[in-house]
Amino acid sequence: MARRKNGRDVHGWLVLDKPAGLTSTAVVNKVRWAFDAKKAGHSGTLDPEATGILAIALGEATKTVPFVTDAMKAYRFTVRLGAATNTDDAEGQVIATSELRPDDAAISAALSAFTGDIKQVPPQFSAVKIDGERAYKRARDGEEMELAARDLFVESLDLVERPDADTVILEMVCGKGGYVRSIARDLGEALGCKGHVLTLRRIWSGPFELEDAITLDQITDLAKSPDLDAFLHPLEVGLTDLPELRCTEAGAQKLRNGNPGMVVTSEAEYGDEAWASLDGKAIAVGIYKAGELHPSRVFNQYTAKELPVITRTHQKDDAASIAIYSDCENYRYALTRVWQDGPRVSFVMLNPSTATEVQNDPTVERCERRARTLGFGGFRVTNIFAWRDTDPKKMRAAPDPIGPENDAAIAEAAAWCDTLVCGWGTHGAFLDRGPAVEALLRSTGKPLHHLGLSKDGHPKHPLYIAYVQQPELWAK
Repeated sequence: MARRKNGRDVHGWLVLDKPAGLTSTAVVNKVRWAFDAKKAGHSGTLDPEATGILAIALGEATKTVPFVTDAMKAYRFTVRLGAATNTDDAEGQVIATSELRPDDAAISAALSAFTGDIKQVPPQFSAVKIDGERAYKRARDGEEMELAARDLFVESLDLVERPDADTVILEMVCGKGGYVRSIARDLGEALGCKGHVLTLRRIWSGPFELEDAITLDQITDLAKSPDLDAFLHPLEVGLTDLPELRCTEAGAQKLRNGNPGMVVTSEAEYGDEAWASLDGKAIAVGIYKAGELHPSRVFNQYTAKELPVITRTHQKDDAASIAIYSDCENYRYALTRVWQDGPRVSFVMLNPSTATEVQNDPTVERCERRARTLGFGGFRVTNIFAWRDTDPKKMRAAPDPIGPENDAAIAEAAAWCDTLVCGWGTHGAFLDRGPAVEALLRSTGKPLHHLGLSKDGHPKHPLYIAYVQQPELWAK
């Protein structure tokens, strides 16, 4: 049984001015703690002694990290001439020196060889993997390695200041994967005077600039405070370099289910990677083809608090029972009961009966007993059809048996739980709804479980399955 992932469902980008002396991972962990976020990641490592832009993604924004990682970045750095070190920066040991100090004209002339598409050998002390082990670990043991050169695109590399004969300040704009330390090392070799990085500052990264940045001290001061959320940028900012396609509510509904959805576009061409939005909010990223977006990533930014719903609560013995209904009360989107701290399980069933947060029906009763037997601290029930009716035939005859906000509720339940169990049974074939919900759930990245599969591959309804049976992983 999975451990509960604690934290809030908070989504967006934080632009941080990283201080020297901390690893990028340590900074991300600090930010995640301050926001009490379930998930966090960054769009490009900075060396511990480097400062400047570290763009940190929270929640669903982590799905946009690859697009910021691939974007252009700019660095301002100081090169110390006359000495090479084993780390290619000031933290290492000097391994070679030179008395030669080239003039500004010679330096400027040499920089042109480091622009355009170049090959670059990473530093010995780098995170490059050699036979599964990081290069820096081998370098610390005194091993000298032959590291393969890597492709790098450098848009510009300029001399901006010469404080004295021993130091030059350069600015570089480059693509993904560049090592500034390698530029300093190779420039020193090309000039015949040796060189290494003294200071390094990232001044912008993709759509993020220093003027948007917050300091780590500010984050610490505002930690766990609602005021901190004001510094978040929408996750859509991470999609700036992709064409935006606007979709209708019907198109958005299909995209949320993991299916191609109709979009309106004048920017994207056939085969382009793009993102679809509804009312300015990202729905999915995918490939544009003939008027439709074929999704590869689906965003689940919705929470139960955002839905136009009625919420009712009831204390059922030791468990707080919370039910969420549509404003017309024809649909029940979710029923949640929590009786103690601990991991949570979410069951995705067929459809709710007319039972309420007070009354039980056989399905809810059995879900609760199963959750307690397996050691969970709470459970939630959602349904592939949210229409409230005990008779599946009447449910199928409803004008809209699914419910307009049902997919958002199902996706929110997936984010809420630690273990996700599918159990809608063979009726999932109706309207091809079962496969659609399966695709929606898989797009969240949460592992799916079942209590047995029918001969046609539908997850069995658990009504007559023993409570002690452990959920099985539902492989793709």
